[in-house]
Amino acid sequence: REYNALERGWCRDQALNPDRVQNTGPYVNAWNPEEWLMTAGRSVYDRVTGTFISCIYVGFSLDGINQILANAKVDDWSMLTLARYDEDGTVVTSPNFDFDTADTTTTIDDPALETGVDSQMFDDMKSLVDFSQPWDPKEARRL
Repeated sequence: REYNALERGWCRDQALNPDRVQNTGPYVNAWNPEEWLMTAGRSVYDRVTGTFISCIYVGFSLDGINQILANAKVDDWSMLTLARYDEDGTVVTSPNFDFDTADTTTTIDDPALETGVDSQMFDDMKSLVDFSQPWDPKEARRL
């Protein structure tokens, strides 16, 4: 069987939303169940005719992100948790979440993470900047 990206949901989503970068994950790598991945991609259109050509995406392992955040410290008492800007705040990495033993993701308001962030606080943080439109860096600095 030949692999056809146009039959995949991620390509369909990219084609239907041409001005957005689509991202998914974290999810377990289908070929290596010990590895968690994320992907980001967008559709490709002919610059002259505007005709849809294809979809591209890049998959990357969370191992590198985990290592970078593990080495980053704000102070001796800090811990960094990275969450997606999605509906629930899906956790990408956190020192209090073990992706090696997990079979599903968790969200930023999970009390076991000890982030101090509940769902209302996460919604409040998301409302600070509207990422659906281009934003002014001056406005972001003001926030």
